[in-house]
Amino acid sequence: MNKTLSSVDLFALEREFQVLVRAKLQQIYHPSKTEFCLHFHVPGKGKQYMRIIAGKMINFASEKRSSLKPSGLTMLLRKHISGAVIEKVWQRRSERIIIFDLIMKDKKFHLIVELFSKGNVVLCDSNWKILALQSWQLRRSGAVKMKQEYKFPESLFNWKECNEAEFAKVVLNSDKKNLATALATEIGLGGNFAEEICVRSGIDAKLAIKEVSTKEIKKMFLELTTLKKELEVSRGYVFEKEISAVKLLNSKAEKLLEEKESFSSALDLVNPLVKVSPYLKKIERIEKIIEKQEEACSLIEKEIEQNSLKGELIYEKYSDIAKLQEVVAAMKKTKSWDEIKKELEKLSKVKSLDLKKKAVVLDL
Repeated sequence: MNKTLSSVDLFALEREFQVLVRAKLQQIYHPSKTEFCLHFHVPGKGKQYMRIIAGKMINFASEKRSSLKPSGLTMLLRKHISGAVIEKVWQRRSERIIIFDLIMKDKKFHLIVELFSKGNVVLCDSNWKILALQSWQLRRSGAVKMKQEYKFPESLFNWKECNEAEFAKVVLNSDKKNLATALATEIGLGGNFAEEICVRSGIDAKLAIKEVSTKEIKKMFLELTTLKKELEVSRGYVFEKEISAVKLLNSKAEKLLEEKESFSSALDLVNPLVKVSPYLKKIERIEKIIEKQEEACSLIEKEIEQNSLKGELIYEKYSDIAKLQEVVAAMKKTKSWDEIKKELEKLSKVKSLDLKKKAVVLDL
């Protein structure tokens, strides 16, 4: 299973990461080009490992991942913040950015983990001047490079702190093709939780924006408020197609495989660095098609068997059925169907009659 963290996922993780406040950052490892492992000592708890894969993943890890030879970036990070104490862990607005505020010998640092696009890990001083970074990048807000001031990307809509009127304005003014797309991109919930809000609200995710009513806006905003409360006490739900911090009702919640104590521990089961072969994906898709076809064949076989038995029974009792048909045909000439029904109900083999369909059910 592949997993990309949404801003909603990070909202849940931010709360789980609060255990790191006052923790000491003991060591930093860089086991692969895009992967980092932070080793903390948490007061009253002991060792705690954190895995960071820029642009893809951040979570508490069950085991340490280290490298034989530290990279230049690792050495630079260790120089500035090895032994630092975590003062604060926070998500910037509702963006896919987690920030660690650290104190080291009366100096303050900001360790920024970007989980959007290609991702990045950036260390800044107290004035947000870049001291170390994973990769040099150029974007609308400016260049992300050494000795420059770090500038956050252009802010998106903040669903964490919006009111109903602000929520309604963004949704109803959206130019997206349907409701789910507007919730995913312009509200910033991501595809999974956009669908979840629609399902919980009882609204068609494919509904055109121009058809969305004020009543439906109220329903969705209420469900968003409820979702935020659930995320504050999140757990880890491992479904066949998704890992979530809350129980899902949408199409990805078909099969719950496991429930974990935390969202972070559930994410530890995922390895975004492992690439799934497109051929394997095609094989899995074909296997599912075959499975559905086999189920359909099984139902058809049962239907054939039942119809064969019915045919044999009709053949065996053909003379009785033919006589009854003759009786009904004769009565139709002189009697109404209500009268015919009363006459037929006297016969022991007649189980029921449907006057609308002009059908007689026999117990043979």
